[in-house]
Amino acid sequence: MSLRINISKKLGEMLVSNSLITEEQLKEALEYQRKTGLKLGQVLIEKKYITERQLLEFLSKQFSIRFVEISKIEIDPEIIKIVPEATARRYILIPISKTGNVVSVAMVDPLNIVVLDELKLMTGYNIEPVFALEDDIISAIDRYYGTSSSSQILDEIIKKSETDEDNVSVVSKKEEEDLSLESQSESGPIIKMVNVIISSAIKSHASDIHIEPSYKDTKVRFRIDGVLHPQNTIPKRFHNAIVSRLKIMSNLDISERRIPQDGRIK
Repeated sequence: MSLRINISKKLGEMLVSNSLITEEQLKEALEYQRKTGLKLGQVLIEKKYITERQLLEFLSKQFSIRFVEISKIEIDPEIIKIVPEATARRYILIPISKTGNVVSVAMVDPLNIVVLDELKLMTGYNIEPVFALEDDIISAIDRYYGTSSSSQILDEIIKKSETDEDNVSVVSKKEEEDLSLESQSESGPIIKMVNVIISSAIKSHASDIHIEPSYKDTKVRFRIDGVLHPQNTIPKRFHNAIVSRLKIMSNLDISERRIPQDGRIK
């Protein structure tokens, strides 16, 4: 009997002793594991003897490793940059927080020492592995790495616009004429910015896009699963033109700024 089967049998016996599965289910699962080479946990979930959540919560207690519901937390985009997207997708993991020199990483298999060592060597940080549901990790990878890519694209557009002839200049109240705004909203950088924001929102499965001006800049946030997530920060000088571009795309009146308007982008 291989070491892997021995470990699986021990795990199975713990699940039986905690009344999460029966002796018969364990016997069938171990036999199926021998034929397929799958991990015992995968077999038990596939055969619906136990749910993924039940298994992870059990393992979390047994190994004193946290179980985290990624869908209920907000991850700083700067934390995402610690681990390359290719690595995140290869091992199905995602960094979720950092405290000092320790990065917490949600993983499908937090007990995989080889992957943990690779992460430590790659990032230069100590790694705290945590359990999380596989579908949640995959959704988070799609959401946050897509955001990271869009942020990079927006940064490039903004930098390029500073030297382009069609650069959007600072708009004062006197200059904020309807024709001027419409002209700016049709400029190359603005069209690209709005397209990137909308594309990123679609990839992130966002229900709402919030374009929020502040004193110094404009913040873009997406509402995903009922929670607002920060996405991008854009220089304030682009705000009016971005809003006008969205109004034009939605067939709204760009001169109306006092009352709310409803529109649809086709």
